[in-house]
Amino acid sequence: MYESLQTLIERGHARRLGHVENYFVLAQRQDLYRVFAYYGEFGEPCSLRQLTQALRSMCLQQPVLLCQVKPQERPDLELYYRSEEYLSTPGQDRDYIALANKVRISDVLINNQTEYAEVMHKVMEEYEANGHNFTSKIFEILAPIRISHTDPNKLNWRLLALPGEIPGEWNKFVFLSNHILKDGSSGAHFFIDLKDSLNSLPSDLQDTDRIFDYKSDYKFVKEIPVPIDEVLDYKPNLKQIANVFSTQLVREKLGYLSPAPTITRYTDAENNTNEYHTCFINFTPEEVDSIKKKIKDRAGPSCTMTPFLQACWLVSLYKSGKVFTKSFKEWFVDMMIPMYTPQMLSDGEQTRADYRYGCNVGGTRYNYLISSLNVGNNSKKFWKLVSYYNDVFRDSKASNSYLYLIGMIMLDPAWKEKNLDATVLQNLLGRHRQGTVLSNVGFFSVNGEPQDAFHLKNLLFTQTVGSYTFAFNLNVCSTDVAGMNVGASVSKGTLPTRNDWEELCEIFKTTVLQM
Repeated sequence: MYESLQTLIERGHARRLGHVENYFVLAQRQDLYRVFAYYGEFGEPCSLRQLTQALRSMCLQQPVLLCQVKPQERPDLELYYRSEEYLSTPGQDRDYIALANKVRISDVLINNQTEYAEVMHKVMEEYEANGHNFTSKIFEILAPIRISHTDPNKLNWRLLALPGEIPGEWNKFVFLSNHILKDGSSGAHFFIDLKDSLNSLPSDLQDTDRIFDYKSDYKFVKEIPVPIDEVLDYKPNLKQIANVFSTQLVREKLGYLSPAPTITRYTDAENNTNEYHTCFINFTPEEVDSIKKKIKDRAGPSCTMTPFLQACWLVSLYKSGKVFTKSFKEWFVDMMIPMYTPQMLSDGEQTRADYRYGCNVGGTRYNYLISSLNVGNNSKKFWKLVSYYNDVFRDSKASNSYLYLIGMIMLDPAWKEKNLDATVLQNLLGRHRQGTVLSNVGFFSVNGEPQDAFHLKNLLFTQTVGSYTFAFNLNVCSTDVAGMNVGASVSKGTLPTRNDWEELCEIFKTTVLQM
């Protein structure tokens, strides 16, 4: 039995997508993005019964985990979204999201889902061949999968359970999301909450495959929080709009252009250019402590890890000698820094907890002079660069600049007077890739209490940027037990070979440790 949409709305279990949420649904409508992944490893294995009950507890507390997009009902929906009829119609209403009717553990675990059987076979082969380790090669196999956002029987995320020593028990998982109602911080929160939920289970667990059944559970689940852009003001003023356009103009005329093939959709059968090399880089907890001390000593107590990593990465691009061409048209390289925007909320811990999951992001995209990256082994020049980047980030946060870039899509001319999907496609397809997305989700204390039965041993965040205009992508997640993990990717063709990519990653790691 399905409740009516109106009933769900009245109960707070359905609403329209927000602007930020719709932007990431757009990426699925137009097949511009596939999945991001989090690898989480526990010190102890859990059973299927434990996993099911733990996920149920999490979902009742965080209804966004249970949400589905409710698109228009028509048989040719995917073709319609890419048709002239749809793309030429301005002011399209944003879809609804609503709690799923039923969720079983089999809906969440991707291992035995028939549509992914071929991919799962390749993943397990690679997993066995590499000593039961989650490798960058496994992510390269997973990266192109598509989690449908219009399937009424499935959620917008999956969980891959990697086999352990005991059949039917697992301690290694991969959380996969198509970025709908989930962001990078959501993935980290998922594993932290799973740990806490496993540690809170009663001893007498029911033998059930049910995670959620709306008919019997709706009274126990919270309301869906309102969109983040109804709580924070993302819309830019005229000065900020001018700054966004001028920065874009400089980037297009004088920015670094990747030699990789120009951007296409994933579904461009003849010329899909969304292929990537990936690399995982780890810094031990001891190395991270040393890095933090170095940052405080050289750049001051206000400096954080992100400007330091940005400096290390950009300097490494220059040092490699295989990225920049020294063309007279190549003056700048751009960096996108996403931000977890609930940290800007001032209404207390409970409000921030309501936005623990979702597409609650903003970001800045700045152009930096390539000539400034030629620091060689000059420590003074390098740390001057770090301090400059830190000042840029602090000014951006103080002026709310992290909100305004994505806030451009919320202006009436962007979505009321035009078709937003068509505008985004025009700004992406056929374009050259350019700079880097550096997504640092921060530091998480996951060690827990000595009496806890379940402890997190590792947490790694990785993704590719799909059909967006970036050549490089760095995803950073740090914990007290595993140190700092970097999941890095590059669009194929940006560098001549995979070996060149691996050498660049080595230069980056050396720069982080030695500068």
